[in-house]
Amino acid sequence: MSFRKGDRVCEEAPPDYRAIFKVFRRVPGMYIMSPLTYPSVVAFLTGCDAASGDRMLKGFREWLVDRTGYGSSLAWSALVLWFVEPVGGKSHSPLSPELEPVAIETLFRLVEEFLEHSDEVRSS
Repeated sequence: MSFRKGDRVCEEAPPDYRAIFKVFRRVPGMYIMSPLTYPSVVAFLTGCDAASGDRMLKGFREWLVDRTGYGSSLAWSALVLWFVEPVGGKSHSPLSPELEPVAIETLFRLVEEFLEHSDEVRSS
């Protein structure tokens, strides 16, 4: 990623999103205000994706559609909920107090799997 500083173009290393997510999972209050909810985590990840120029999650929705075999018209935030037990469609507004932490953990697990998949595809 590059940016302009005066009349020069400067190169900047892309953020290590996996490291950011690791800290986020341990101390979410550093990144978002309480209460920690599935929609607030979706908003955080959407912001990270926007900061990457929409490259971080490029193809994530399609990857989820392939894995679910369903939901080609759904947003990735809705598709992730299909992987939360009990498997199947759920509305994410509001989730039950029991499902909220499971949905957040499932979201980060799937994002990590997708990023690993994307790295493998790019390196082959």
